[in-house]
Amino acid sequence: MFSTVVSTFLNGTSFGSLAFVGATDTQLLLALSKAKETKTLQTIFPLWWPLGRNFMAPLGVLGITANIAAFYQTGERIWLVSAATHVATLVWTIVAMGSTIAKLQASRKTDPSDSIISLTRTRRLNGDKKSWRKGIIVSTQHITYRITSVRKCVV
Repeated sequence: MFSTVVSTFLNGTSFGSLAFVGATDTQLLLALSKAKETKTLQTIFPLWWPLGRNFMAPLGVLGITANIAAFYQTGERIWLVSAATHVATLVWTIVAMGSTIAKLQASRKTDPSDSIISLTRTRRLNGDKKSWRKGIIVSTQHITYRITSVRKCVV
């Protein structure tokens, strides 16, 4: 039972962290981008990203490990689904967001112009200015499914 408690805790912590980033930090970065606050973005992002990465990467790996352990302990496949969501989050961050993150990190040292503004504003899902809302809807559905999955296993 210990692994299911740990898995539920890590799933909740991951959900809370991703929800907080989506609801606050992302909105802050987009607002600064819209206001063309280049210097502020160049100061905040190189500090914010490593701190977030250093918290979320181990949380993701621990979540994967704990969910697999919970599966072995209980034999319930739903724990594998939860582990897969941790894997998907890590893969998405590395593959889909990696190049932009690297450019934003480097922009502080190499490019003091407004290019950081264009980086934060042009990376939309389909190049459509409103498609970021689709991403929020997909993320919300993913998070809702994850909560429902955890709740079914705990109750």
